[in-house]
Amino acid sequence: MVDGNLVVPRQHWTTLDEMAIRLGTVRDVLSRTLNSLEAEGILKMGRKKIIIFDPTKLLERGRV
Repeated sequence: MVDGNLVVPRQHWTTLDEMAIRLGTVRDVLSRTLNSLEAEGILKMGRKKIIIFDPTKLLERGRV
């Protein structure tokens, strides 16, 4: 946790393509979803980390 936010480090090899494969989806869908979550202020994707600002909202979105 950094500044009250959950920080998930990304491996150097973790591309959107690799993450999509691991999640059982395709890159376009993953990209749209991550962009939506960023626009809502739930998380921020970085080259080396993913910062989760609101874990509760992220969990709620996962239940939809």
